Amino acid sequence: MMKSLSVRIGISLIFLSCTSCSTGEDASEQRKGDAAKPPAISLEGGVELPPLPIGAYGIGEEEGYVLDQARVAVVNRCLARSPVDFRLPSPPKVDESGYSRRYGVIDAHVAATYGYHDPRDESAASVPPESNAKEKKLLFGQDGRGGCMREANLALGSDTVPSRGVDIARTIDVTSFQESQKLPEITEVFSEWSSCMSRRGWDYPSPMAAAGGDWFVSASPSPQEKRVAQADAACKDEVDLVDRWHRAESKLQQRMIRDNTEELEGLKRFHSGMVEKARSLLRETRS
Repeated sequence: MMKSLSVRIGISLIFLSCTSCSTGEDASEQRKGDAAKPPAISLEGGVELPPLPIGAYGIGEEEGYVLDQARVAVVNRCLARSPVDFRLPSPPKVDESGYSRRYGVIDAHVAATYGYHDPRDESAASVPPESNAKEKKLLFGQDGRGGCMREANLALGSDTVPSRGVDIARTIDVTSFQESQKLPEITEVFSEWSSCMSRRGWDYPSPMAAAGGDWFVSASPSPQEKRVAQADAACKDEVDLVDRWHRAESKLQQRMIRDNTEELEGLKRFHSGMVEKARSLLRETRS
């Protein structure tokens, strides 16, 4: 299914959850060697898109990884003070450079290999064992808002997230995507794309219709799905859909940003401060 959100906003979208905690004999085995260091996910063949204006107020890929590392370091330092022998694993570094689904499938290689399925979903194939009640309490406290995670939040300053700025940035990210589809220049390019698809034997009014949910009944792409996705990507290229859509959506976002400059600049300062604290914490733990 096409995903409209592309900006990492607000508190770092930490990979941590109760399912990332290792327990028992499995945990001791996982801590051996490289098992505690998940491999990076590679997305071969991605087509790089220029960032949208709202991206300047989000958290970049590298910054997000720094935040994830620092949060794990603080949580594990906290856990080391407890009698329970378990630690959180190192955060995975996901390389998503050149990969976006904001405007659907745009790369021939990805379309031929995965159809409309998301290559990143394969990273969920191996789920670590779920933590037990004692470990959850250490992580999140009795009420679910304390524990070692609370200590990490305080250390990073992520407990004081400017919620108004976050809400505005998310709203701009979603609304611009939705509203851009109604613009005359975008309905025109959708029509051109649809005509291109018809010449290739597929009848869809828009890229969103082609990427519809019927494909996801199966966990893996069917041959037909791959053929449609390849035609989709080729037609986007033929009518210059991505550049035209990106330009139109960027103009919408720039107007929305001008109307909310104060809150968004505050969000940017918050992110910068949080990342600087994370870097400082990592320097301390590594010294």
